[in-house]
Amino acid sequence: MVVVVVVKILVKGYESVSYFPSLLSKAFACYYLFGNQVPDSLFIDSFTKYLSPVEEELIVDVMRKNKIPDEGDEFNDFLERFQCRRVVNNENLCKVILEIAKQELV
Repeated sequence: MVVVVVVKILVKGYESVSYFPSLLSKAFACYYLFGNQVPDSLFIDSFTKYLSPVEEELIVDVMRKNKIPDEGDEFNDFLERFQCRRVVNNENLCKVILEIAKQELV
């Protein structure tokens, strides 16, 4: 039901003023157009573009290494900013970041 409403709003906006909000994240647009068929990599890519340059660099580095930084103050601040209440370790690191990305974008 929500998908239909979002699509109707986008179509009405385009018909009325010939404008489609191209600044929507790709993951958001794909989720509402195609449902749960959005690849996780698209969520991560869109989420890193949503972050500040410092946070983007931190998260890309953390996910590439699949390891929590030794000096985790910045990373802990990042988790706190997004109200992450889970205990994050190297095993669930990528999964937690993906959950945060989905929470923020959808």
